[in-house]
Amino acid sequence: MLLETAAAAGRLGLVELLIAHNIDVNTTGSHYGTALPAACRFGRTNVAEALSKAGADPNLIQGEYCTALRAAVVSGSLPTVLLLLEFQADTKLTGPCWRAGDLQPTALYLAVREKRADIVSVLLDAGASVEDAHNEDYLPKILVSACDWGECSVVRRLIDTGANLRSSSSCTGRHRNHITHTSAIHAAISFGHHDVV
Repeated sequence: MLLETAAAAGRLGLVELLIAHNIDVNTTGSHYGTALPAACRFGRTNVAEALSKAGADPNLIQGEYCTALRAAVVSGSLPTVLLLLEFQADTKLTGPCWRAGDLQPTALYLAVREKRADIVSVLLDAGASVEDAHNEDYLPKILVSACDWGECSVVRRLIDTGANLRSSSSCTGRHRNHITHTSAIHAAISFGHHDVV
């Protein structure tokens, strides 16, 4: 728990001291799961690097964000995402939400939701798949979501990577504003994203 807290706070000196005293860098903490996702959630790239070099596993599924990569995407820190990919973070991992147990989307899906075209591109270049990005029972297809959120550069990158323009969603779960769209074009039009159409 101390390591997780120090990592979240960006206390590199304390993290290095704990590592020097042979603390297990993969010890499960509380909210974030382990220290690595805690550092990543706040874009503490230097702390994430120290933890990774000490053997922190970027693919443990723990805590609120499930993986360190998902936490880094939510923070919006491209340098942290790049670091995790350097340390072999799996772009396709999902996991159960620590609160509800629902299967969570991949880091790519989160990057789309956060409208981070830079991170979307990096994840796609690292092998993230537009087909494996979500749980169809709970979330609409990634292109439908991208059109829903209305970020043209993200939509364009997904299409360029092979997202199916004719894909439809059979999602039965609740989505943004409790509306579930059946197609990408429907999502873009419904939210007034005419530039996406």
